[in-house]
Amino acid sequence: MRWNKGDTVVHSRDGICTVADIREMDLSGTNDMYYILEPVYERGSRLYIPVAREELFLRAPVTKKEILKSIRELPEKEPDWINDEKQRQNMIAAMRKTGSSGTLLGLISLFYKKRDEQHELGKKFHSSDEQFLKDIETRVNREFAFVLGIEPAEVPAFVMKTLAKEA
Repeated sequence: MRWNKGDTVVHSRDGICTVADIREMDLSGTNDMYYILEPVYERGSRLYIPVAREELFLRAPVTKKEILKSIRELPEKEPDWINDEKQRQNMIAAMRKTGSSGTLLGLISLFYKKRDEQHELGKKFHSSDEQFLKDIETRVNREFAFVLGIEPAEVPAFVMKTLAKEA
């Protein structure tokens, strides 16, 4: 068991969570140990993660040092745009599940650029891409905000300010 009650973890789908409890439960026909997680920004909901499969779902939050490094490396971390929508959706789904916050920050930057290009051409940004962008932005903003001790809505300004200092 890697985590303890009271630890803060990042769930691959639901973002920043607190380990509320760890106990044996019968959720799938056998008694197994489970982490009971409470999402920090979604009060009232709970997640049950088998301890035996924690590496598939949980990781430690980034540190402030890692956040600053990710922002500094942002231009180099931006992935290439994939024109095929299905391939792009598969890549995004994989990155959402296993990608670091720095990798997701690069993806956000790419989506902003692509959305701006589409608007300049008088075209709409694909709705599924817009939804992916909002989801990833929410997750990154919440994790960074938690670590930095600011509100999620303040994260984009923090990123822009940090980028401006680096330029």
